[in-house]
Amino acid sequence: MMKNNKTMKIIIISVAIVLVISIIAVLAIVLIPKNSDNQNNNNQVSEETNTVDENVAQDENTVDQENEDTQEVEYVETSDGSKIPLPKGFTYVEGTVSTGAVIKDEKGNEFVWVPTDNIVFARRTFENPNTNTSDEENTTNIGSTNEVEVAEANFSESAESNAEYMDSVNKYRGFYIGRYEASQDAEDENKASTVSGAVPLTEIVYDRMREIAQNTYADSSSVKSDITSSFVWDTLCKWLENSGYDIYNSTSYGNYANNIEGTKSKAVTGRNSKWVTNNIYDLAGNVWEISTEEWGDIYEKNHSGRGGGFHNDGINYPISCRVAEYDGAYTYIGFRLVLYLK
Repeated sequence: MMKNNKTMKIIIISVAIVLVISIIAVLAIVLIPKNSDNQNNNNQVSEETNTVDENVAQDENTVDQENEDTQEVEYVETSDGSKIPLPKGFTYVEGTVSTGAVIKDEKGNEFVWVPTDNIVFARRTFENPNTNTSDEENTTNIGSTNEVEVAEANFSESAESNAEYMDSVNKYRGFYIGRYEASQDAEDENKASTVSGAVPLTEIVYDRMREIAQNTYADSSSVKSDITSSFVWDTLCKWLENSGYDIYNSTSYGNYANNIEGTKSKAVTGRNSKWVTNNIYDLAGNVWEISTEEWGDIYEKNHSGRGGGFHNDGINYPISCRVAEYDGAYTYIGFRLVLYLK
């Protein structure tokens, strides 16, 4: 009986061992493929991650390239190594920041950069030592049909009305002024040109002048155009004075009645190479250039003219002067384009 019990124990132990070995074998068969699958899955995830990283890098490069392609204003070097902001659609032509850097658009319209690094973009009153009067006391509307004299012309223009433009000037440290007086765009009567050898655009009322000026670059994403303001003209005069020009006697560099080279009539733009200041033509003389500066009372507002005309003398009506003009259509009143970078 004892022998039989031992035999049964041996059999039971043997069976248990076999079962354990079988279980281990089954587990090994089941688990090994899963580990292999996990390894393969991990490799696949790693490859997908690398692909995503590469795509992100490609996307970032694409965005950078798109930003370069759509950049509206870039900086370019002038002939002396100085830099100017160049709006999209324009190319640098000639000149320097100190002598007048010129740019041109695809239609040939030319503008000159007026830097404000060392000049405050502001409205000023210029005391003319030749006449002992300030420009704001020059109130005679010379040359009009009725030769009207304005007893007291109170010129005014607010910083608030120029806030958008002042933001642009402060951001880019300057603005662009038309190299020539505005003329009619050859392709569009609702736009103006600033090119050499053209007849200045006159004989239209103030509102129409400003409409044309603002419409000229209305489709541009990089600049905004307008007629000059007192802020623009006075800052421009200060820049020219700092450059050595006599802004109180412009006879020698303008189409005036007392200039022996004057035409005594309206001349085409850029006619005389002597009538130029820092690469800008006909700022002095030729046609009066209307501005956004106002004068008058609450019942009637008109605007000031700047720079003198062909029928004036360059001493009493120099580049720095302002007069009270009426907003009618006259042969001697035109305008000049100014560009502000967006």
